[in-house]
This record gives sequence, C-alpha cells and structure tokens, in this order.
Amino acid sequence: MSTVQSLVTAEEFVRMSFDTPVELVEGEVVTAPPPDHVHGNVCFRVISALSRWYFGIGSQSGQISTNDGGVLTRRDPDTVRGADVSYLGADRIPGGKLRRRQFDLVPTLCIEVLSEFDRWRDVHRKIDEYLERGVNEVWIVDSKNRHVQVFRSDDPPVTFPEGSELTSDQLPGFSCPVAEFFTGV
Repeated sequence: MSTVQSLVTAEEFVRMSFDTPVELVEGEVVTAPPPDHVHGNVCFRVISALSRWYFGIGSQSGQISTNDGGVLTRRDPDTVRGADVSYLGADRIPGGKLRRRQFDLVPTLCIEVLSEFDRWRDVHRKIDEYLERGVNEVWIVDSKNRHVQVFRSDDPPVTFPEGSELTSDQLPGFSCPVAEFFTGV
C-alpha cells in the first residue's frame, strides 16, 4: 500500500521549524547542507557594502533582509525561496514596516551567494522565479569565479568581473568594487 504525501502550502511552511537551511519548492520541503565560512564571509561583505549605501546615499529607504528571508515565488504548488540577501524598496512594504512571517512581499533586489553545493540548473530556476514574481534585479555572487552576474527581466545578464565596479539601477548611487566581496577568500 502506498501513501500519498500532501503538498505543503506557503502558510504551513512558514509555521514549521527546521534545524537546517530549507526552501519550499513546488510544495515540497527541500533541505540543503549548511553553507561554509566562505559563503558566510561573502554574504557579510555584500551586506556591508549594501549597508554603507543604505545608511549613506540610500537615505535608509526600504529595508535590507538577510539570512534566507522568505520570498513567495509561485502558488499551486507553492514555492518559497530563501534569498541570501534582499532589498525591499519602501514602495514594496505596506505601512513601511516589516511583519513576522511575511513571505508575500516582492523584493526589489534579491542576491544569491553561490555555495559549493549550488547547481547552475537550480540557480537559474531560482533566478527565473524571482524575475517572474516581479523582483527587478537578481545578483549572483560567485566567489569561485570571482564575479557578480546581474539578471533583469528586460535585459541580457551582465557580468561584473573582480576588477570592475558593481552598480545597480535599483540602488541609486550604489557602487562597490567587486573585489571587495571576495576579500579573504
């Protein structure tokens, strides 16, 4: 006798508790090995660069989220992705304040820092989901190849190599040497 396992909804998923990184993909909870210190260090450096912009030129508009903030990318079956870093413009936060377990907000920018376990097929699927959901820009930060790829729905991807300066239309005035993300790795 076989049993049919029911799919998990986004609402059920955000009430669950896990001891390892997870995402909800087409109604199924998918676990991933915890990222290593290289991943954590690159995330820290990305967040540091965004923080300088946010508290300076960015005039503290919107909110920056880290640590796999949930982004609902699809319904029926539901998919909730965990962006390593995201920026939500003020216009995307009703009432101007974030709420707990609020997974239905659409970030302006999602940033994924590749780990050794990421497969390009899965990364591209996630990029497509973010863009289809209405995320304006997705950065893929690749410490192995030491570059950042920027994806937008209306343009071909742009690669910023280690020796270049990363800018973003979504973050007016933001500029950062790509090499800064890879210091120490």
